[in-house]
Formats: sequence, structure tokens, C-alpha cells
Amino acid sequence: MTLFRVEYRYMVNILLLINLLLCFYILIKKYLLVKKVKLDHVFLFIIGFIFYWLLPIAIGENNLFHHYPMMNTWYNYYQNISEENKVYYLLTCSAVIVTFLISDYLCNKSLIKNLKYYKSKTELYVSRKILSFFLYFTFLIYVLYLLKIKDKLFTGYTLEYSIDDRGFLIGLSYVILAICFIYTTKNDLDKNFINRSLGLKIFYNKYFFIYFISSLFILSLGTRLYFISSVFMLLSYITTYHSGLSKGKLFFSIIVLILFMSIVGILRFGSTEFSFENIMYVFLGESLYTGFSLLSFIALDFLSIINLPTSLFSQFINLIPTFLLPNKLEYIIDFNDMGYHIYAPLGALNSFVSLNINFGILGTICFIIVFVILLNIVKNLGQLNSFYRVIYVFINGAIPFSFFRDPFSISIVKLIFQYSLLLPVILVLIVHVISIVLLKNRVINISLKG
Repeated sequence: MTLFRVEYRYMVNILLLINLLLCFYILIKKYLLVKKVKLDHVFLFIIGFIFYWLLPIAIGENNLFHHYPMMNTWYNYYQNISEENKVYYLLTCSAVIVTFLISDYLCNKSLIKNLKYYKSKTELYVSRKILSFFLYFTFLIYVLYLLKIKDKLFTGYTLEYSIDDRGFLIGLSYVILAICFIYTTKNDLDKNFINRSLGLKIFYNKYFFIYFISSLFILSLGTRLYFISSVFMLLSYITTYHSGLSKGKLFFSIIVLILFMSIVGILRFGSTEFSFENIMYVFLGESLYTGFSLLSFIALDFLSIINLPTSLFSQFINLIPTFLLPNKLEYIIDFNDMGYHIYAPLGALNSFVSLNINFGILGTICFIIVFVILLNIVKNLGQLNSFYRVIYVFINGAIPFSFFRDPFSISIVKLIFQYSLLLPVILVLIVHVISIVLLKNRVINISLKG
């Protein structure tokens, strides 16, 4: 038994190293050995994969940050994981990342070549005046709600706030952000890409000015990851559909984001000690504390070959308005109801846990393949259609953080399905219908006067 334990220990280190080397090889080859970097879904997925799936194991194997808060509990869970389970986990990680990369490669080599049959230059007519009206109207509701909770804003992250308050403001901010991107994408295509070299200047308009003002107030409620997700959306848009980003600007952006996440996190804890160790701990703490759910799951031998996503499907019921289904919570299946008792003291749920419970290992592989195919289709359709651009950049914003650290009820149901798909569809259709009605009335009035 001791011999097997030693062999498994070596396998853990080898598999961890293989996963890390594969990820860094792709990052270097595809994103650093080029003149312009494109922050597409592959880049963002690899970043999230390293940060949330591999980093907790790397930290645990090297016994780091022992003297920080909650780390004794963290290491208790880590030490309860058998070497054999670590090996199974890292083998699954290898299968997932290899499947993701191969699927993306095949999509670019074969599937995407046939997209010319599906691409359409048809654009729904959207009036900028109507878009502006929706922008100002949404922002007005936003400001009125801020006045209601003004005592909870900018309190140094020490005051308790309602999750409902934060959720409502995040929802409104996504509406504002969707309007911003609809305007930007329509403006780009109307001008036939003449702004390809302008970079961030394409966001210098009243739409994004209002969004960033509103995002500061959301930031004051402790939602730094939602703010950073919007930054990834902007970077993803200008690098995917415009000129890429230079390597210098990429490194600068990453360093600024790390410092921003860390400083805001330190302030959130009520501290003002901005040492290098504190900055790194707060930055890595996002991965560590999300890792509680991962470690407790792996330690309890919950790995499955295949499962049915009954819990995930039931979460979509939550999209039905309460006045239509007052008892909808009774139909939602929680992991606890299925016999899984996952330790997640801060609410974050590692996506490995969600994927395994909903799909199992083989099901996760299938999910990844479908996910990559859909991402590539939407990305490439966005070359000629503004609607798909909005969907693609919104999904990209959810990938590096929310997809890997939030329950699927938030990441897939709320952020990807509701905000990335339904919200742009509903907004575009409503604005289009109103724009067409007003245009027809205008034409009728002109003809009557003539």
C-alpha cells in the first residue's frame, strides 16, 4: 500500500505538470508568438482552467499560505483527498482540456469552412434614438434604485448588503451593457469596419460612459468579478472583431487586472496593507476559496462516469416569473436533495463539481464538445452579423470567472442563457419593432403632407 501511495504521489506531480505545460504551450504558441493577441474563448477558458482547476492542487502540493485565514480548514480538506483521487481528478482535467483544444481545432479546420451557407448579411433595423431611449430609461431606474440603497454604497465592503439588491443592480447593468454593445456592433457594421484600427476608442461614446458610471456603484457592493468580466468583454470584442492586442498591452492589462482584483479584495477585508504577499494571497484567494467545494467533492469519492443534468434543467424553472409560478422553488433540484453535501462556505462552487454532478466525466466531455462548437459558430457568424457579436462577447465575459466559480444556476442559466442570449434577443426585437413602427408612421406622415 505504501508503494502504491508513493507511485500515486509521483503521478499527481507528473499529471499536474503535464496539464500546466499543455496550457502554457497553447498560450505561448497561439497568443504570445504572434504580433497581435486575440482574447477569444480559448484564451479565456485556459485562464479559468488553470486558475480554478489546477492552481488549488499546485498550492496544496507545495503547502503555501498556511498562516492565512481559513487555510487550516482548507488544508484539512486537502489532506483528506487520497492520492488516488487526485490522480483521477487530474486525468479528468487532462481529458477536458484536450477535448476542448481538439474540438476547437477541428471546428476551425472543418466546420467553420461551411459557415458561408449560414452567414447572413441581413441586419434588423435598429434606431439609435430608440436605443438611446432604452439606455436613459434603464439608467433612470438604476439611479432611483441606487437612491433607495444609498447607505450601502462605498462603505469599504464592511456593511452587509442584500443579495437581492446586488442581483437587481447587476441585472440592470447587463441591460445597459447589452445596449452599449448593440450600438457599437451596429455602428461597426454600418461603417463597414472603417474603425478596425481604433481599438478602445470605439467605446468612447455616451453609451459606455453611462455603463462605466453604473459599474462603479456595483463595484462598491463587492462585485469586482462582474466588473472585470465586462472588461474581458471589451477586450474580447476589439481583439476578435477588430485589430488584435499587442503583447505589451496584454501583459499590462493582465497586471492591472491582477492589481485591481487584489487591491479591491484587500479593501473589502477592511485592510490597508498592500504588501506583495497580501496582494498575491488575495488574488489567489479567489481560486483557493472556490477550491473548498472542489476539495470536499474529490475527497468524498463523488466522481461519476455519467449523470443526467436534472439539477441544471430544474434551474431553468427559476427564469419563470414568480407571479406565474409562485411555488417554483419547490421544483428546483438542489445538490443537497441529490445527496451531495458540498462544503462551500463563501458560496462559490467550482465548475468541476457542477459538471460532474450534472453530467459525469463522459457527459462533461460531451458538454465541452457541444459548448466549443456553439462558441465557434457564434464567433464566426459575428463577422457579418452584429447580433451574434453581442452574444459571443457576453459569453466570453462569463467564461474565465463565472463559468468556473459560480453555480450553474448563475453561470449557465443567468449569465449565459438569460443575459448572453435571451437579453440581446429581446432587446433587439423590441427596439426593431418600435423602430419599424415609427419609421412607417414617419413615411405615412411624409406621404400625407406631400
